[in-house]
Amino acid sequence: MITWIKKNARPLEKKLYLFYFEDGSKEDVIKELSVFQNKDGGFGHGLEPDFSNPNSNPIDSWKAARILDGLELDKNHSMIQSLVEYFINTKDKDHWKYYFTVPSNNDYPHAPWWHYKEETKIVNYNPTASILGFLYKYIEENHPQYKAIEQALDQSINYLMSHDVTDMHELTCFNELYEYICEGIDCSNIRRRLMQLNHKAIEKDSGKWFSTYCARPTQVFVSMHSPGAKEAMGLIHQEFTLSLDHRNQEGVFDISWDWGNYPKDFDKAKKEWMGILALKTLRVAQEYRYAVEE
Repeated sequence: MITWIKKNARPLEKKLYLFYFEDGSKEDVIKELSVFQNKDGGFGHGLEPDFSNPNSNPIDSWKAARILDGLELDKNHSMIQSLVEYFINTKDKDHWKYYFTVPSNNDYPHAPWWHYKEETKIVNYNPTASILGFLYKYIEENHPQYKAIEQALDQSINYLMSHDVTDMHELTCFNELYEYICEGIDCSNIRRRLMQLNHKAIEKDSGKWFSTYCARPTQVFVSMHSPGAKEAMGLIHQEFTLSLDHRNQEGVFDISWDWGNYPKDFDKAKKEWMGILALKTLRVAQEYRYAVEE
């Protein structure tokens, strides 16, 4: 898996691997990530490989936010603050709820689930919950929009507390929000709620994990700090062990989905996803201290 990443993954995933496992530099990761950033501070250009829209959009920018947070940069780092300004100024949001798809997606090769439709541009708090958490962590308190973001964050938490959030993608965004905002403060109510929802959302029948569309533990938990993760260590270990059995002859994971169109573009995206998933598997192994053969 490691050899495959070094030879075949995107430059970004290669540099992320080196950073997390071989003392690679943050600067090298930032250099590769900058390839996906636009002048407005947002990200595009297929950072999420299933759509190739070069324009800044909330989904690619959310992905970039996760990478940047993992680098543990100073909050005033220029790439972080330019991304903060993109999230604040983008028109691709409505009352601080960010669009899931944007109109310009339709102008470039993309998977059908990223096709823009007016009626589905906002589906739930995916990716909004995570973006609001990122903003709250990295915006300065004297910023003109600080209070507005604080209010939007409160609204998202009220939604979490009062709705049965079991969609794994939306729930993951709330787990990301939790990790952004709850370090060093009392989030016991949010933690209890997320523990309840995470446990409910995760499919307990391991026989379905790799044969049906369902929520596996590591698709919901962001890290071992996510509410309920430590209590679900048995399931996480089982998922990790089973996942290794599903590697292909190259030692990485085949992609289980298909665009149904744009075959050449999908072939490129498929290879990029193989690198992303291989790196994620190694990160899970690192997080939960599992051994992975090279």
